[in-house]
Amino acid sequence: MRLISNNFWLIAVVAAFLFAAFYAYELYQKARYGELTGSGQQASASAVASRDVDFLKANKSKQGVTTTDSGLQYKVINELSSGMRPKANDVVTVNYVGKFIDGEVFDESAPTNPATFGLDQVIPGWTEGVQLMRVGEKFEFYIPSDLAYGPLGNPRIPGGSTLIFEVELLAIK
Repeated sequence: MRLISNNFWLIAVVAAFLFAAFYAYELYQKARYGELTGSGQQASASAVASRDVDFLKANKSKQGVTTTDSGLQYKVINELSSGMRPKANDVVTVNYVGKFIDGEVFDESAPTNPATFGLDQVIPGWTEGVQLMRVGEKFEFYIPSDLAYGPLGNPRIPGGSTLIFEVELLAIK
């Protein structure tokens, strides 16, 4: 009987901790994106998307920014006149920094430990954008939500978010 009682209390404490962690994350999201109305995540994605659409409209008129037919925006930081470009099914090695439009970094590779992945295993904005690059070039991508994680987002990316990535293409494998 004592073993069951101890396990019950352990489970109760873990459940309380998880509830508190979830609640704290929800408060963080509300503080970051403002108090939202409506049905939770859907309202949050809608508010974020609205703000991010305004950002993309203003950004596309900035000097050096190009917009593709899909809506991907990019700026060339370091351009080369020749070199190989990857295809959609190639494996590439890159250094990158991912940010929200407010400048908060949510992901990055370490300069001494670049990331390697297949272009068919990433968000559509990455697949399209990296194919525009030559080995050795550095671009900044402005990826609208529909080319990123869409209205649902993921655990680290709120739904409806436009993402900014600075990417240096190091190699094609």
